[in-house]
Amino acid sequence: MKYTLKILTIIAIISILLISSCTSKTDNQDSELSDIDKEIEALQQELLKQQESNDMEETKAIEKEEPKIDVKEPVNADNYDKKLTVKETDLVNLKLNVVDEDKDRLAYTFSKPLDDSGKWQTTYGDEGEYIITITASDGKLKTELKLLLVVQKKNVAPTIKPIGDVVVTEGDTVRIKAEVSDINRDETKVTYTLPIDSNGVWITDYTSSGTYKIVVKAIDGELESTEELTITVEDKNALPVIDNIEDIVIDEGETVRIEPKVTDVDKDKVITTISEPVGNDGVWQTNYSDHGTYSIIVSANDGKGTSSKTVKITVRDINRPPQILDISLE
Repeated sequence: MKYTLKILTIIAIISILLISSCTSKTDNQDSELSDIDKEIEALQQELLKQQESNDMEETKAIEKEEPKIDVKEPVNADNYDKKLTVKETDLVNLKLNVVDEDKDRLAYTFSKPLDDSGKWQTTYGDEGEYIITITASDGKLKTELKLLLVVQKKNVAPTIKPIGDVVVTEGDTVRIKAEVSDINRDETKVTYTLPIDSNGVWITDYTSSGTYKIVVKAIDGELESTEELTITVEDKNALPVIDNIEDIVIDEGETVRIEPKVTDVDKDKVITTISEPVGNDGVWQTNYSDHGTYSIIVSANDGKGTSSKTVKITVRDINRPPQILDISLE
């Protein structure tokens, strides 16, 4: 904008001078025109300098905005003179065979990613194609060669961080979180052997006691790694559960029947006992002298612990009429 204002100002001055020259006296016309021509020429030179300066600044601004060339862009056979292939982690060390008939001392340059000596230590993630410009100069003339350097992927199996053995008690939840890394940054899939599910979770129960060998596997689609661990589930005894027990009310002479339903989630062998006067068979035939209240204990033992319940039995008194058994003379 400031250059435009200057140009307009100069043009306005030139116009004023031209108008002034037209209104001058005839006898001084030649002399004044000569002075005007000089002033116009000076103004034109100033204008030219301003324009050149403006053009240079615009050129610099454009150069700064030019994007960098990605050396990994796809190439074709027309872009290079020679092709070399290496694998990731290889050391690129170029050796040049250059002949100079003048036997001049030569200097060489290499474009990135090579260093000044033509070396490059590749690493994982450098896979791709690179156009390398190699220049040989004798100080007066130079020769360039375009090299296509192809870096091929070197796959490495994923790494699983050691997990360590796990000890839990029956009823606990086991959670395994495998930490997997892949130096090639490949997508990996993690699997677990049973009883661990695909999410690394196992909800144990009262039948889960024991030792389990678990294999964790990480696969990157080509290579795999494994990690082993041991899960120990310690026994946690669950006492037997006694159901189907209710208080009983009967009359003398009736039969008491207790039929407990016993379950054990550990699936242990359970021995059930019933206190007297009922007994372990759960049957008691009352008579006319058994009226009263009885507390009967039903117990279940799994060899590790005992659970019990109390049954209240009420035997009601039943009055009976006298019986004449026999008649005789005194």
